[in-house]
Amino acid sequence: MSGFEEFDVTVRIWRQAASAEAGVWQEWQVRIPRGDHVLNLLAAVRRNGDPSLCFPAHFCKIGTCGACALLVDGRPALGCRALVKEPFVEVAPPRGRMILTDLLAEDAPH
Repeated sequence: MSGFEEFDVTVRIWRQAASAEAGVWQEWQVRIPRGDHVLNLLAAVRRNGDPSLCFPAHFCKIGTCGACALLVDGRPALGCRALVKEPFVEVAPPRGRMILTDLLAEDAPH
């Protein structure tokens, strides 16, 4: 992403353990290139803020498999396609899926 202006982003992330009935919001501030992908933002949080943060790591990176489905600012999005353009971003696991931990989720059993 060379050539893109870097800026400070406050990211608010939903954290929840699989065994927990509820989770908590946590915030970090990281510096990333404006227009970078949400997954790169989450990687920056893990690298510079909390190495225990879990989020989808196996994904196609082209927006076709859906493995990186998240809620970004309250809307369904693919982390590999959603771009960070604002100085505040909120990220949560997708609705209707069973939370494994943090932002990792799988389809709920039927």
